[in-house]
Amino acid sequence: MTQSHCENVRRAISKLILEHPFYAAMTLMTPVIPDDSVPTAGTDGDKIYYNPEFMNSLPKEAVMFVLAHEVEHIVRLHCLRVESRDRMKWNMAADHGINLDLMAAGLKGPVNDNGEFMGLADQQYAGMAAEKVYNLMPEQEQQDGGGEGEEGQSGE
Repeated sequence: MTQSHCENVRRAISKLILEHPFYAAMTLMTPVIPDDSVPTAGTDGDKIYYNPEFMNSLPKEAVMFVLAHEVEHIVRLHCLRVESRDRMKWNMAADHGINLDLMAAGLKGPVNDNGEFMGLADQQYAGMAAEKVYNLMPEQEQQDGGGEGEEGQSGE
């Protein structure tokens, strides 16, 4: 974290240190880069990129979730495991598992005005590897969208 970060990102990292030290350690060991060209947040498997305007629009707890989410893509080697799969569908499959695990760990993700989680977290995929989720996901889900960003510079 060598660049100047938005206040929400700094506060979220401080709170991660206190409440979720694993995610804090992984975030602190990963370059976290503000980038206006990224719609939300994402990773290339090495660095985390985030849109400062997006992060500033979220409550601190949701920023913690977004950072931990991107760290999980890196830790789970999703950018390497995609192989020849459709990248959008792969990212969505990976997002289900990550988001479910983060929620189980007590992290609170971004929600819409109705209080509904703004990502993918279908309980039918709980405990499954991204490869299995990918194979089970209907093609229609891929068309419908979802998730927080795009893999490869992957989004949450």
